[in-house]
Amino acid sequence: MGERVTDCRKIKGKEGTKMRMFIANVGARDLQIKVNNRLYRLDVRLQPQEAEEIKSFLSGFFGEAPSQLGVRALGQWLLEQEQCQYEKFLEEAVACPILEPALDLALDKTETLDVVYLLGTDQPESAPPSLRANDTYWTAQIIQQWLCQCYQKRERLNQVHVLRVGDIVPARWDEAYRLIARLKVATGEGQEVELRELLQKSQEVFAEISGGIPALNFALHQVVLNVCGRKARIIQVLEQPGASQACLLDTQVFWGDRLIRQLDTLLKSYDYLKSYDYKAALNLLDREIPEDQQKELFQKAIAALRHADARLNFDFQQALKAIEDYRNEEPFQSWYNSANHQIFADRVREALGCLEIFRRSHQLIAFIALADGIVEGLTRLTAETLMPALQRMYCDDRDNPISDPFKPRRHVPLQSLQTDLQKHLERYLKRQRRQIPEHNRLLADELFYSGIIAYHISRNSKDASSVNTVIGQLRSCLNGFRNNILHNLANLSEDALREEVRRHLGGNDLSAVIRTMKDIFAKLPNLTPLATDARINEQLKQLKKVVEEVSQQSSTEDEKLVFDEINQFVLQTLSEAWGVPLPPRV
Repeated sequence: MGERVTDCRKIKGKEGTKMRMFIANVGARDLQIKVNNRLYRLDVRLQPQEAEEIKSFLSGFFGEAPSQLGVRALGQWLLEQEQCQYEKFLEEAVACPILEPALDLALDKTETLDVVYLLGTDQPESAPPSLRANDTYWTAQIIQQWLCQCYQKRERLNQVHVLRVGDIVPARWDEAYRLIARLKVATGEGQEVELRELLQKSQEVFAEISGGIPALNFALHQVVLNVCGRKARIIQVLEQPGASQACLLDTQVFWGDRLIRQLDTLLKSYDYLKSYDYKAALNLLDREIPEDQQKELFQKAIAALRHADARLNFDFQQALKAIEDYRNEEPFQSWYNSANHQIFADRVREALGCLEIFRRSHQLIAFIALADGIVEGLTRLTAETLMPALQRMYCDDRDNPISDPFKPRRHVPLQSLQTDLQKHLERYLKRQRRQIPEHNRLLADELFYSGIIAYHISRNSKDASSVNTVIGQLRSCLNGFRNNILHNLANLSEDALREEVRRHLGGNDLSAVIRTMKDIFAKLPNLTPLATDARINEQLKQLKKVVEEVSQQSSTEDEKLVFDEINQFVLQTLSEAWGVPLPPRV
């Protein structure tokens, strides 16, 4: 009859869904025949009495006896029998004393198995006859059909496939390992992929290592552990008269390099976090820790990394979402609160922290771009501090009021300003070659805010003049960065940037830029006018609080930023989750 088609169902779920897999080597003991409540192995050539009993039983069942005995010969002979009698034979006479308890154990741990792979040997003719006689490719097909038609829990098996192990004599352990590592598996699209690729993509892998040739079991054990890591579930079946017992092995005892691997992951994480490369750290943990194996400690570490990555990219909505589940426990609560900005000064404070990160990690382009934005932000803060009522005048390009302090493209209606300020701005903007638009809505950008500051300087505000001078120095320095380096496409080096810093700010490195920005922050409370409006007083109170937070920060490598707190938390959490001490350098 040849090979029969199984009736197991196709894998359910969307394409790309991670599978739960069961894989086993089929050996000479895996398929046995029940005769009068006694199990007989197929390899009975050297037991004359048992051989006669098997022949007699098969002759009575199928009407003829096989001409040869042995696992290979009997497997081929059984597959050629008449369909009706063969199916009855499957139901009444076939037993799988190793695979059945192993599958039972796997299905105790998971609801379904998406695919079961049975590895059967078919050695070349050059193999020793005694080894070739025990080839299991055909008995594996019989087991495949028994699992799909007779196994009590067959509804929980979505697919069962037989993989042919040929071309080598799998008694050598090195060749067996090489074969398992490179074994090809046919996919539903008529293509072939390596078994190890399927192992990598699987969510959970159960490997039964009791049946089959010892070399192949060793190879399967090693490949599954090495490729799957924490996804691996190794099953050993202890064969006993009457009922065999399956048990899950503690895979950690086999990982001689487990500590080394986890320490290596910690060290790599440390290197990524030291350079604030949160995406690389997330990718590393994604490779090392399968999603379904992420216990809460791992989930917290990953949430913290996602928060930091989003925060460093100024995606504050995503940053808050990343740690939403932990917002009521420390340290997440303080991170959440500090990223949940209420006033524009909060956002500028955050930007100063990010600027320090870009300086430390030598991201020069990012440093220049963010510093440029911070100078505009400080100019806006200065203008709003000098004129608190400005915050209630903002509107969009259709005159709709803007209450969100972080909304871009804000305008100020010219008529909402006092008359002398209107005239001052008209003259100031004209000198800067900007025309007043017909709709009389002024774009609230750095030039507009500079005009507000200039107005207060004209009214003899020494504090405004002092702040404006420093802002001008910063702007000149940044223009030097851009004009002399970026615009001319010259070499972008820290030495070149330091030269601009020395020329404009008198400092020796990029930290002078950050210190100067913080100096401006420190001077803002001196600009606040006396106010009778309670809302304005509350805004000024919030501003002073932010200024105090900024003043407590230093511009040195030792400064503890929120990102440094996150880095330390992640490393300590991974250390605790794995039970691995932090390396000395961490």
